[in-house]
Amino acid sequence: MEILVIDLETANINSKQNPWSLKNTLICEIGIVNLNLDTGEIKPIFNQTCKENDCPDPHSWIFNHTDLTFDEVSNSTHFEEVKKQIQPILESKPVTSWNQRFDFKHLENPLRNLVIPTKFWDPMCTLNNFLKLNFRRNGYKWLKVTEAFRYFYPNKKWKQNHRAIDDAQIEAEIIFEAVNKWPTLKDEWKQYV
Repeated sequence: MEILVIDLETANINSKQNPWSLKNTLICEIGIVNLNLDTGEIKPIFNQTCKENDCPDPHSWIFNHTDLTFDEVSNSTHFEEVKKQIQPILESKPVTSWNQRFDFKHLENPLRNLVIPTKFWDPMCTLNNFLKLNFRRNGYKWLKVTEAFRYFYPNKKWKQNHRAIDDAQIEAEIIFEAVNKWPTLKDEWKQYV
């Protein structure tokens, strides 16, 4: 079985307002990898920066904490062109991302109008119940990619660079390790969606 792992990098229109608001968030980079859940083979299939109609705030977190630059995004292909390229990809296989509530909400928002017909389980939410890390009073907090990576690769060093294709690749590696450890996640995956 093969799935797609997508990762978005976003910037804000106004970095002083809610950074998670749909109205204040612009997609500025999309990375997609294909993951073979049987073999673990990971193939990058899409990696592109993009811009939307509004201009991102040059003080957005992404420009201050990664090597993605304001100029790179400003000079990128418009999202509407990128959308034409990725919609057929999203229709080809089940799709997941780390924190689907954020990524899928932004992609499927009426402002962007992409469609993800088949969703695979969200590794952030689903693996929370399997790894049982970070217990808080009211349950387990959502896993960060770095926490799951340390669980599966305790002796391997990695620093998240917050670039879409790199993050999608690491997330795919984590998903593959999870389905190897807990085969039900691959064989009965629809119950976790």
